[in-house]
Amino acid sequence: MKRNMLIKTLGTVTLLVSICITGCHIKVEEDDEDDDDKRDLPPAEEVFGDLSGCISADENWESECYYCHMQDHNFQSTNGELPGQLDYMTLVPPCDSIDWDSYEISYISDLSVIANDDLRAIAEEYASEGFDIVDPSQDQEYGLASGDGEYMFTNGFSGEHLTEDAMEYIHVYEMNDDLFEYYFVEPYPNTECSDDGTVIRYTADGYVAEYNRDTGIGFLYTGCFF
Repeated sequence: MKRNMLIKTLGTVTLLVSICITGCHIKVEEDDEDDDDKRDLPPAEEVFGDLSGCISADENWESECYYCHMQDHNFQSTNGELPGQLDYMTLVPPCDSIDWDSYEISYISDLSVIANDDLRAIAEEYASEGFDIVDPSQDQEYGLASGDGEYMFTNGFSGEHLTEDAMEYIHVYEMNDDLFEYYFVEPYPNTECSDDGTVIRYTADGYVAEYNRDTGIGFLYTGCFF
């Protein structure tokens, strides 16, 4: 589980360690595969630089998903000044204040903990399709909710689904259209857009982002296919 913590943390310390954001949160499954089946990946510190004590660089972090949808995008500090940002986001807790040794990813089966009816309906839909829904309170406690490493969304959830040929992730949060464009669209170039007046939708290979103007919910799907 420490390896799982390592991967989720990489997705949230983007601003703090000046790394590029990925369209695919990297995840490593415990298995007995031969080393010959894995990619010859560089050490973590060579790719991500100084991880400021938050991540152990000697962790075994190889993954088939490592180079999937890598985006050359660096978030700059917003100082909380994006339109409506402080209504939907909060500061990520300082990394060195979190007891990472105690982290073990937690999924929820009781989706009633998601108070918002629209968010809960989306969680129920994806749970029925086999997605594991991450405990939203854990994402908040450890600063793992979607954001830029400095600010994270406060009301929503993430989920993940491993199949024989894919690693899939969803991120679903309350936000406004400006935050949707900045966090869920801008990092992903070369997308196709459609808009029916209520839902604006961006798509690319292994990527879907939607914003529902009526519910104020942004949705991000990323998938890595083996």
